[in-house]
Amino acid sequence: GAEGAPPPPPPPSPEDDDGLAELLRMGDAGDDGSLEEEWQRRRADADEKESREAARAEKRRLAAEAEEAEYRERGVGLLQTDPLCRGVVVAITRGTEADNATVALLETALKDAHGARVELCHNTDPEPEEDFPLFEVWLEGYRHIPLHCRNWRGDGDLTADKIADIVRVVGEETSDDANDVLGTYPDVVEAE
Repeated sequence: GAEGAPPPPPPPSPEDDDGLAELLRMGDAGDDGSLEEEWQRRRADADEKESREAARAEKRRLAAEAEEAEYRERGVGLLQTDPLCRGVVVAITRGTEADNATVALLETALKDAHGARVELCHNTDPEPEEDFPLFEVWLEGYRHIPLHCRNWRGDGDLTADKIADIVRVVGEETSDDANDVLGTYPDVVEAE
C-alpha cells in the first residue's frame, strides 16, 4: 500500500452483530462521507427484517389458533392438549329440533356432573335419511365406548334415565382411578 495510508480495516468479528464495529472501522479508515448513510441503511434493513419476522410469527399464531379451533370443533386431540379434559362425548344426529334439544340436555347433564373434564362434540348428518333416525353417542377418552345408538343396538330415543346412565359411565371412565389406570402418564424424572 501507499506510505501513510491507513491500514485496511480488520475483517468483521463474530460478535459484530449490528455492524457497528465495521462502521466504526470505516470511520477510522477515513470514509466519513458514507458512514451515516450506511448506518441508516443497515438500521432500515434490520427494522424491515424485524417487521417481517413479527408478521411471520403472527401468521403462525393465527394458523395455530385456527387449527386448535378446528380440532376443538371436531373433538380431536383434546386429551393431549387440554390439561383438564379427560374425554369427549361425541353425538351424531340428524340435526332435528328434537335431537338438538336432547343433545343440549345431555351436554347440560355432563357439564353439571363433570365440568371441564368432559367436552361434548355434536355433529349432524349432512344427508339425513327419514327412515333411519340417526342418533349415536360415544365416549372418546382413555377408551372408546359406545354409549347410545338409536338404531344399531335398538336403544330407541335418549331418555332422561339413559342420559343419567351416560353421565354415570362417563364419570367412571374419566375418574381419577381411570386416569391412573388408563390415562396418559407424565414423564418420570429420576432424582439425581
